[in-house]
Amino acid sequence: MPPQTAPRSAPPSRPMPPPLPATLRILATWAAILPLALGARALLGPLVAAWPEPLALALTITLVVPVAVLWAVPFLLRGIAALRARTSAKRAPRGVA
Repeated sequence: MPPQTAPRSAPPSRPMPPPLPATLRILATWAAILPLALGARALLGPLVAAWPEPLALALTITLVVPVAVLWAVPFLLRGIAALRARTSAKRAPRGVA
């Protein structure tokens, strides 16, 4: 029978910041997707000029959505959260030293 080992405890973690309001998440998503979609259409335009519009749009969405979901939106949300944390830290009252 193998020797018994004590269960490992989870490493201490930082407290989770409050979630961003839905309005900021929506604006960040829009701000990430719009430039990506416009850029993709500009780059793909010559390649898909003869394609039916729904097919060209489907290709654009197929390329833009994964990039937005996996990289652009999380990047913007982290940036917004960092800015909010910095501004709330500046506004927090300081203790008397």
